[in-house]
Amino acid sequence: MLDILLLNYNDSETTRNTALAVSKYKNADHVLIVDNNSTDNSFEKLQNIKADKIKTIKAPRNGGYGYGNNFGITYLLKKNRPDYILIMNPDTEIKDKTIGALKLFLEKNPEYVIVAPYMVDPKGKKQYNSAFYIPTKIEFILSISIFCSKFTKSHNFKESDSLKNNYSQVDAVSGSLFLVNAEKMKKYGMYDEGLFLYFEELTLGIKLKKAGLKTAIITNEKFIHNHSVSISKTYRSLLSRKRLFLKSASYVLNNYYNANCFDRILFFFVSMLSKIEIITISIIKRLKI
Repeated sequence: MLDILLLNYNDSETTRNTALAVSKYKNADHVLIVDNNSTDNSFEKLQNIKADKIKTIKAPRNGGYGYGNNFGITYLLKKNRPDYILIMNPDTEIKDKTIGALKLFLEKNPEYVIVAPYMVDPKGKKQYNSAFYIPTKIEFILSISIFCSKFTKSHNFKESDSLKNNYSQVDAVSGSLFLVNAEKMKKYGMYDEGLFLYFEELTLGIKLKKAGLKTAIITNEKFIHNHSVSISKTYRSLLSRKRLFLKSASYVLNNYYNANCFDRILFFFVSMLSKIEIITISIIKRLKI
């Protein structure tokens, strides 16, 4: 059995259209919409969807991206006990045959717990952040600044990494869409609810890798990511989003990279530089207007 999980926050129209589209697929047994305690009337609108496969529930609070997805995964495992769950953002599009290919991959390769297709934009251009490898501690710290990140190597997946097969083992994939072995996700993974937003894919990848489980990207299958603006609606300024980003980065550094005193000092200065960069970018944008 394969169920699809959609997390909604103040974007009922996009979520509704995506849910109705995937509910028609042969490879989808059930579609669950989790409304992450939206501040508009999203839940009421989504409850009115008339389709046998679609169920809408509401999270008791908005605990962030990871909390909402964990809430949905737990519900599905208790209610339907699916073998696999396709976690997808409402602003993504995927074909039924691609879902079937992902399912077949996990069935044939039980050592893998997560698999994803290649991410493309609406014009079909492949996205550099479809999958990636876990950075070292210093690389992680430097990556939070635009300037400092220039001194680290790219950890994004490159097609040249999979010359012999149509798939490649990676450490993590984009959180926009992936298929997961439901029971193994519950036992070894699940999202870290200490993070409200950002770094969900990285921390999940670290957890699963420590458990000896594998993640893959299939290079001859794809999905479209339309990049919703829901985050921008909630955190309107670049600086407010950067503050949340840095808060999450600090959490990851301390809880997943065992930061010492030197690491925290370096993080502090790189964070200050990162804020200056964002303030500068914001000023330039205003001047152009």
